[in-house]
Amino acid sequence: MNTEKSPLISVIVPVYKVEEYLPVCLDSLLAQTYRNFELLLVDDGSPDGCWQIMQQYAAQDSRVRIFSKENGGVSSARNFGLEQARGEYICFVDSDDFVAPQYLEWMYRAMKQTNTELAVCGYRKVSKEADPAGIAPAAEEPEIKIFSLEEYSFDYTQCEAANQYVWCILYKRSLCKGLHFDEQLFIGEDTFFFVQVLLQAKGLALVKTPLYFYRIWPESACRRPFTQKHYTAVETWSRIYEMVQQTDPLLKNSAEQMLVFACAHAYYRMLEAHYPDKKLRASAVQTVRTHKAAVRRMETKPRWKLWDKARLLSMLYLPAWFNGVFWRRAEQLRAKHRDGTGSLQKTD
Repeated sequence: MNTEKSPLISVIVPVYKVEEYLPVCLDSLLAQTYRNFELLLVDDGSPDGCWQIMQQYAAQDSRVRIFSKENGGVSSARNFGLEQARGEYICFVDSDDFVAPQYLEWMYRAMKQTNTELAVCGYRKVSKEADPAGIAPAAEEPEIKIFSLEEYSFDYTQCEAANQYVWCILYKRSLCKGLHFDEQLFIGEDTFFFVQVLLQAKGLALVKTPLYFYRIWPESACRRPFTQKHYTAVETWSRIYEMVQQTDPLLKNSAEQMLVFACAHAYYRMLEAHYPDKKLRASAVQTVRTHKAAVRRMETKPRWKLWDKARLLSMLYLPAWFNGVFWRRAEQLRAKHRDGTGSLQKTD
């Protein structure tokens, strides 16, 4: 892409314990068809060989800027990157993922064509062993759609652009002014940041083509044994629900639905882990009880929605000892059926 009139994009990559995957991520970014960008690599106190890899790439390409800081978590690293960024546009990439060559160009083009300040691209979940060489190249011309805030929902069955992440998005820098990632949120910190930006942008452009490839990790934060930190997902969605009170019903109702989902997820993980804090478990139940209207509104198609609605109703009306035993067995049978018939999520 011609860079003479192309604005600078700052790509922020927090780095921590990913030496095996970091070169793949960086190679995919330096192969972008959009050339006018700076690549900010923030070493968040990684104990492995990431810093040496970062130094090698910085020596080879002047667009690469490297930083080292004490470990503070992914939100701390992203905030550091925001402070150092010089670009007119901002995007984030996780250091164990990789992107298509058109990742920056097509999102920037979508923003220009639709006169929006925020663009989201499609993404694909892949296994941690996935090789970019085995991924089919993106289509010649992407399909672009525009969504106003009135048309937006966090429920992807209602809105194709539904998103809870920061890594498949290009932001106009002015939208991020004064914003930062909440370093006290262990789960959902990226969602909270995205929603703040979305409310300022009043809408977004969607590039339907998958341009971002997200590795699935069995040991990711959402899959680790339950601790009280995981309950911050409920706090995240409680705060988001309060933030969207003055918006249209589609967005507000979907935020309330995500809140009760977060409560159910925390509740059943506590039961599975035999987590001893009964007050915390009761708090999740009380929050769902407060938002029973969201449970009543839930549709039962597709099938996973029926499953989630049943789990929420069990939280409200059945004892914890029953829910722990019954739903643990139900999940085992569901996983067995899924493995036997093909994964519900496409991976490579």
